[in-house]
Amino acid sequence: MSSPAFIPDPKNPDDCAENHRRMLAGELYYCWTPNLVQGRARCKSAMLKYNTEAADGNTTRRRQAELLKDNVRLGKGVYLNSNCTLLDVCTITIGARTLIGPDVKFYSATHPIDPVIRNGMRGPELGKPITVGEDCWFGGSVVVLPGVTIGRGWVVKRLDVDRGEV
Repeated sequence: MSSPAFIPDPKNPDDCAENHRRMLAGELYYCWTPNLVQGRARCKSAMLKYNTEAADGNTTRRRQAELLKDNVRLGKGVYLNSNCTLLDVCTITIGARTLIGPDVKFYSATHPIDPVIRNGMRGPELGKPITVGEDCWFGGSVVVLPGVTIGRGWVVKRLDVDRGEV
């Protein structure tokens, strides 16, 4: 885990860029820099468009990829049911033909366990990528936490996967 000693100056673009690099690398970073706040606002807007356009059933894969951007990678034929949450501080990759049931959550973000480092809303956070193989099925209300890898063909239902590889 990287040192929490780096605290970015929100007015310094180089600090904001370094902070963003740390976020993508799964290192400690601060989520309230202007570029990350603006990024979350763009994400909310993109998800509204995604949900609106997907409702008609005619959204192309290219358009889906444009809306989801870089941190979410969906293979061909992936189905995301209602109320799926993808908290993509680090990359979330879901393999082809995987079926995601309702209310499934993928959380690549986490917080330090040490309360001194965590420091409420003033401390840093971090993330780890999530990788799901092809041809998986996730039943309703599954929660997948940071750093999890799920191999090809697995069925995951009503349990929390919180670390390591399955």
